[in-house]
Amino acid sequence: MEEDVQIGEMAHVIAKSASGPRGINGQVNDNSYENLILLCSIHHTIVDERPDEYPIESLLKMKNEHESWVASQLDQSKEYKADLESLKLLSRYMPLLQLRAMATELPRKVSLDFDITDIFENFLKDRPTAYPFWDRDLTSYWQSFLNDTYEISDWLGGNMIDGKLITHGQILRHMVEEPLDYYGINNYVHNQNYLVLNSRDLSSSDYDVVEHNVRRAASKFLGSHSNLIQYIRYNYRELGW
Repeated sequence: MEEDVQIGEMAHVIAKSASGPRGINGQVNDNSYENLILLCSIHHTIVDERPDEYPIESLLKMKNEHESWVASQLDQSKEYKADLESLKLLSRYMPLLQLRAMATELPRKVSLDFDITDIFENFLKDRPTAYPFWDRDLTSYWQSFLNDTYEISDWLGGNMIDGKLITHGQILRHMVEEPLDYYGINNYVHNQNYLVLNSRDLSSSDYDVVEHNVRRAASKFLGSHSNLIQYIRYNYRELGW
């Protein structure tokens, strides 16, 4: 039974002596809190035997991330739990982890499951006080992710008229307020479970415009999506991502 017990050990980020792992001349016997990190005996040995793999910056980053996680566990506030429940509900109906792979197929095609706008709007109708989240950083990451998703959706559902994008929302408003004789060519068309760039009907110039802008929007989306997922993974580990 005792063989399975791991005892925590206080390790030095910068070694106690200049000749030790990650040692620095002139900085010895630093037992300050900032220079100490709690490790199990096994990992204490590993990081000291492999200082090149575990430099000072890596250990400090590891320490800060772990302390942030511990703080979130100890501060299971009402607001934190509310945000966690919202994320659980959203991830149940949104393919959040799969969206990145879907976006990498743009601009040529994208899965119909990429369109999450209706799902989020229905979430807001059911839980109008759930967003913005209590966690301001989470709200910031989520809003950037949403904005980039909406930009892609505008191109996916829009039409081209005289070299300009007319979004689906603009088309609907025109149909009610200011009917047009011509609503342009669909940027994307349905093909089984995908929306596919409309190479058949778009002019070559319009095709180039759509392809360029969707490629740019997809690149922005990949960045904001990665930032959001990374933040959730570190701060809402109960989701098990």
